[in-house]
Amino acid sequence: MSAPYSKDHYQPLDVFADEALSVGTSVTAFTAATYNATGGVAIAAFCNVQVAPVRVRLTGTDPSATVGDLYNVGDRFVVWGTMDIQSFEAISANGITSTVFVHYAK
Repeated sequence: MSAPYSKDHYQPLDVFADEALSVGTSVTAFTAATYNATGGVAIAAFCNVQVAPVRVRLTGTDPSATVGDLYNVGDRFVVWGTMDIQSFEAISANGITSTVFVHYAK
């Protein structure tokens, strides 16, 4: 993956951590200990949906199987900004446990 650029400094972002987030029928958030790693806080989370579709909300309000942005298997999306990363919540859209693979960058 080519490095995206910081809007503030026009420098390449540094991918410093990743995780395979298991998303089932309970609301799941990014892991704070992972995106708050030593040396900085993530400003971008690059996500790839695997196994089953998920619903996502960034407002701090829980998604449900029928409410939230729908992402299907193979979809990729980016969560930009520390506040949105902290507010991220996902849930299975069809009751099947999914995986959202995430790369965090600063």
